[in-house]
Amino acid sequence: MLLYIFDEGESATMSKRKLSASALVALIVLSVPMEAFASERTDVPGLSDFARTSNSIYSDSTSSYVMTDGQAQEAYRYWTYDKIREAMHNRIDLRSTYMDEVGLRHQNPQDNITTSFAPVEPALPRAAVNARSGFTEDTSSMPTGLLMFTADGVAASCSASLVNSSSKKLVLTAAHCLHGGKNSTWYKSFMFTPSAAPHGGQQMFPGGTARVFTDWLEKGGSAGEEANDVGFLSVNTSVLPDSLKNLVAIYGGHGFGHSNLGSFDATIFGYPKNPGDNRVPQSCGATVSTVYPLGIGDTLKAEGCSFVDARGSSGGPWLQLYDASTGVGWVNSVTSTSDVIAQQLYGPRFNDRVYKLYTDSNND
Repeated sequence: MLLYIFDEGESATMSKRKLSASALVALIVLSVPMEAFASERTDVPGLSDFARTSNSIYSDSTSSYVMTDGQAQEAYRYWTYDKIREAMHNRIDLRSTYMDEVGLRHQNPQDNITTSFAPVEPALPRAAVNARSGFTEDTSSMPTGLLMFTADGVAASCSASLVNSSSKKLVLTAAHCLHGGKNSTWYKSFMFTPSAAPHGGQQMFPGGTARVFTDWLEKGGSAGEEANDVGFLSVNTSVLPDSLKNLVAIYGGHGFGHSNLGSFDATIFGYPKNPGDNRVPQSCGATVSTVYPLGIGDTLKAEGCSFVDARGSSGGPWLQLYDASTGVGWVNSVTSTSDVIAQQLYGPRFNDRVYKLYTDSNND
């Protein structure tokens, strides 16, 4: 089934919330000496900085929701042209936040670093891409696309991207694009469309298993939960023809499994309200740094790339070492929240627990 996207629509109004100082209680954490990556590669630029991650006070327990083969087939029937238009009209907005400086301790980023996992390198797409870059339309990243779903029976959508893995079918996004958080439920009828753009012709891939941190189910949606706002969707390949089962071989997949020690340059992708009207993929460059709510480095801040109106870019990848000629890079976070005053984006830092979420999802 092919997906043709060319509808324009208004995003829902973005709700505002404030991160209170009381929610930013500084905790005493043990300092762990930085360890060298056990099997450093020399053929990938900068890999010596990969796979180093901050400690976390959060649980690494994960929870999942499974779409059966029958539900996957029903999702194909559900996503008619009118429903696709509705989904584009109802983007799941970024949760707006005002990040108070109280409690954001910019300490030495090497203070709480451990190394425990090996990175998974990017996979190139089957076909070449037309490189584009800048604060404008950017169709160079074939693994990046739209994730559609129903939230309380309403068609909606987010940004998402393929990541390389042994299963070759993992889609990365924000947790709030898979589950509504505390006192809410799993979304339904997941359908992912890589390389979605107004010219149409993209193939749709139904969801199989969605997985997020259990902490997101219990606390998600409240202030300060950016560290938990990440999730994966494993595509249901059992209902696909053999020629479409290996998504990463077709579209490529971003590398996964490195967290820079402190700051780095990133290319951020998504489907924001402005520019692009939530229907055209956009990218822009950002300087990313680690912030320390609760005294730990589980949150990243991106400056210089907030788009004009970031609503709709939730779940879009933050890519380090992005190569526009191949359309892939190393994904290091996803867009979770925005600061509407400072024009900054925030996302989870990919540490040990996020790698466990990745591993659990790869086994789904």
